[in-house]
Amino acid sequence: MEQHCIRLERNQTKTNTSRGLYMTGDFLKMMLKAKEARNREYPNCPWVVHLKDQRVKNFDHAGPALMKRLGLSGFLFHELRRTGVRNLVRAGVPETVAMKISGHKTPSVFDRCNITS
Repeated sequence: MEQHCIRLERNQTKTNTSRGLYMTGDFLKMMLKAKEARNREYPNCPWVVHLKDQRVKNFDHAGPALMKRLGLSGFLFHELRRTGVRNLVRAGVPETVAMKISGHKTPSVFDRCNITS
C-alpha cells in the first residue's frame, strides 16, 4: 500500500505470470478507504481486502460479498478488469501495453474485455 502497487505472484494469476498493478484515481481512493476500515475493524489482519479477517483465495466466490462491503453492490468483481481495459484503450494506451497491464496474452481474449459502446 505504501507504494500504491498491488503485486500479483505467478500462482495468483490465470496466465501464471507475475506482475505489478499501480493504483491511481478512484481505485486508489477505494483501496485507501478499505485500508482505513481494515485498520479500524481488523487491526491485526495483514490483508486490505479480506472477508472477516480471512484471506480471499477466490474472487469468483468472494467477489459479490466484497463488492457489497465496499458499497459497490450490483457489480461483478471481474467488471473492474473490463472497465480498466476499456479506460486504457480510450485513453490512447497502445493495445500491447494495455494487454500487459491487464494480463491478457492474446488479442482475441483481450478483445472480449475491450467491448465498445
